[in-house]
Amino acid sequence: MQPLRQPAISGVIIEHTEQQTLPSKMQIPSLTKARTALQQGKIQEALETYRALLHLGRFEGKVIQDLNRAVDCYPMEASLWQALGEAYNQAGQLPQALEAYSKAIENLNRIKSA
Repeated sequence: MQPLRQPAISGVIIEHTEQQTLPSKMQIPSLTKARTALQQGKIQEALETYRALLHLGRFEGKVIQDLNRAVDCYPMEASLWQALGEAYNQAGQLPQALEAYSKAIENLNRIKSA
């Protein structure tokens, strides 16, 4: 790949390749990465990726499906319920969002009273 030349700034020519300007695959959130993290029990890592996908407006329906499966596997994990509420909220499904948020609060209250 030929280096690209940018205009000289104060007599300095800056060269870079096209690869340097593209984000690496590690920086782009993927549904597969989130699913793998969840299968490995890395809940926080999975949630970060799911939230990044939602922030980008990608795979909203699939994120909701995955998070519904996740709360079936980890029903006491408040952070999963909260993320599910956020996904439903973003999708405009407010009754489902409120239900998920309520379950998150219930689980947090159980932890506090234990």
